Amino acid sequence: MKLTCNTKIELKKIIVGNQEVQLAMPNSNHFLQSHIQHYTHHAYWAKVWHSAVGLSLFLDNNKPLITCKNILELAAGLGLPSIVASTYATSVHCTDVCNDAITYITKSIYQNNKKNITCATLNWNDEIDTKNYDVVLLSDVNYALPDLEVLQVLIMKLLASNIMVIIATPQRQIAANFLTSLLPYCTQQYNSMISYNNTVHEIFIYVLHQ
Repeated sequence: MKLTCNTKIELKKIIVGNQEVQLAMPNSNHFLQSHIQHYTHHAYWAKVWHSAVGLSLFLDNNKPLITCKNILELAAGLGLPSIVASTYATSVHCTDVCNDAITYITKSIYQNNKKNITCATLNWNDEIDTKNYDVVLLSDVNYALPDLEVLQVLIMKLLASNIMVIIATPQRQIAANFLTSLLPYCTQQYNSMISYNNTVHEIFIYVLHQ
């Protein structure tokens, strides 16, 4: 299902710590349900996941990790962590593989009057210029087994370039080996119960550094 001009933008207020974020998202229930029910690759960008909320809260509570840093968010979806991180970071580059996601992120950047965020389509298979970033953010990316090997290679490349990687995720059995392989690089680990949209999920945060 492709985003069309008939899909209107809805602004949703999300409170993260002391920040109030106006997040742009699709307001069509049919649009969201059609994507998610068919498990298309493009489904997942169109809603706010508990991991994105958990990562945003973690960043707001651990400001020194991102203060005056150049940040890259991969597979950003609607870009909530990028919006929150931009309050403290020098720059944030917010990316997703889906062009439609960038439309909404661009609206959120404007709505929140953020001057230090750029956004663009980017696939984590693409070459990433590691010289440009200090920290890479990932939330809820370890859900598809075929992607995990590629993702692991990317994370190892980032770590080898002295980039900090911060991952937020629920615990999924499918990704157990993937997460275990990253534990030797884990300098901080947290978990908390995240309440969003009247549901609660346990979210784990891994801070990785070489």
